[in-house]
Amino acid sequence: METLSEHTNLLLHRRDVVVSLMSPSNPGIVAVAAELATHFKSPADAIAVKTVKGSYGTQTLTVTASIYDSAASKTRIEQKPKVKAV
Repeated sequence: METLSEHTNLLLHRRDVVVSLMSPSNPGIVAVAAELATHFKSPADAIAVKTVKGSYGTQTLTVTASIYDSAASKTRIEQKPKVKAV
C-alpha cells in the first residue's frame, strides 16, 4: 500500500487519504477498510471508504477514504443511507 496524498481536516476531525493498493481483484469496501485500519493504525469503524477504482488490465486500485478520529465523529458527519418507505 502506498499513500498518494494525505490531507488533515481539523474542522471535521478527519484525514482524507488517497492510496494505491495492489490486488488481483476488487476486494470490497469492508476488506479495504480493514486494510486501511491496520496501515494507518486506527479503528475500522472510524474509516469511510469513498471510492475503490481500478484500471482495466492492471492490479492497481486507487482508494479514496476518510479516516476519522473516532467512530462518533464519523456517524455525526457522514451522510446516512436513505430508507425506502414501504
